Amino acid sequence: MDYLFVRRGEAVGGERIGGVSVGGGDEEISEGLRRLTRVLGRGGVSLAGGLLGGEDGYGAEFENDVFMLHPFCWCEREECEWCVGCSCREEQWKHFDASGREIGLDSYYELSREERGVDTFVGERCAYCRGEFVGAPNFLHKRSGSRVKWYKYIGRDMEVDLKIAWNVVLQECLTSLGL
Repeated sequence: MDYLFVRRGEAVGGERIGGVSVGGGDEEISEGLRRLTRVLGRGGVSLAGGLLGGEDGYGAEFENDVFMLHPFCWCEREECEWCVGCSCREEQWKHFDASGREIGLDSYYELSREERGVDTFVGERCAYCRGEFVGAPNFLHKRSGSRVKWYKYIGRDMEVDLKIAWNVVLQECLTSLGL
């Protein structure tokens, strides 16, 4: 299957993957998501609020047969599929002072930055720490499985997983809203 997966902070660019043009980059995808948000707002859907992302920069809770849109979530409840984060166990981290002596976590936090040594992780990191796409996306195009996640507002530290060209995804979403 042809697809594009972009980790946080990497530009999408105008790349072609397996002969499929995936679009013009993070900014094009961000603007498309903000456009969807504006259209939903004009249609009476309540928009998620915020400051830095602008009036249409946080998305909205919306779902139809074509796509799902959900704002970034801060609830941090274990059962929330949007709040999935690091699941590494604290015991997997080994903490050291500047001399290289292993110390406990409580002692580690009592030290100044200069007195702390290098932390070492023991074992396999969780999917989140490996940079894999975990948890529910903030945007899902149902037919293709294309998905986007962002941190706090649209465009910030986005993770993009496109299965088809972005312009096709966006047009299908807009069409589903009667545009």
